[in-house]
Amino acid sequence: MDTDFDATSLAGHDLWAVPLAGDTVAAAAPPFPPITPDPVDFSRQAGRLGLPVETRALWVNRWEFTTPDDIRRLADKAAGANFNALFFQVRGNADACYASGLEPWTARLSGGALGDDPGWDPLAVAVEEAHARGLELHAWVNVYPAWLGETPPPPAEPEPMFLRFNRLHGDQWLVWDRQQQPMQLNSSYLWSNPGHPAVQEHIAAVGYDIASRYYVDGLHLDYVR
Repeated sequence: MDTDFDATSLAGHDLWAVPLAGDTVAAAAPPFPPITPDPVDFSRQAGRLGLPVETRALWVNRWEFTTPDDIRRLADKAAGANFNALFFQVRGNADACYASGLEPWTARLSGGALGDDPGWDPLAVAVEEAHARGLELHAWVNVYPAWLGETPPPPAEPEPMFLRFNRLHGDQWLVWDRQQQPMQLNSSYLWSNPGHPAVQEHIAAVGYDIASRYYVDGLHLDYVR
């Protein structure tokens, strides 16, 4: 030992020992009460320490909610199932499930026309309800789909990307095929061209708008490949 050992310091203490091979126990080990640790949010503690954090995320697509109560129920179930993050879809095909100044409200929220204000902001509600339950809220964005279906979008405010980009850029902003033909409206998504500068600027503006006006914990980019 590095210091002198004072046997008198042990007076009055109960001692116990672990037997080595062939030994007998001189004194039984005293029982120790079970330890019940306080609940700890280890993901947040790990994040503060710069350690890897496990993400247990639930994807919430834009068809899963039509009212604020829908979002509250989803947040309750996610927290109860031990998820710690929600990926909440706010952009499907150049329409918005939040109060955007760049793209029109999605028609399905109001049950009316494209651009009709539903009277509430799903992203604002989702951020508030998720954070109240200790969940992260990531805004989930479909990046390059510019419309869905064979019928073009109707006029709306703000002007739909399909109508505005056709007016400003012709068909150059669309994806082109190997036969050098621009993509047409179809039963699925119409894709904007990732290489077109106007498309790049618009997508960047949409992302910046969300991140600068809502307390989101991340921006999740889908349909970006």
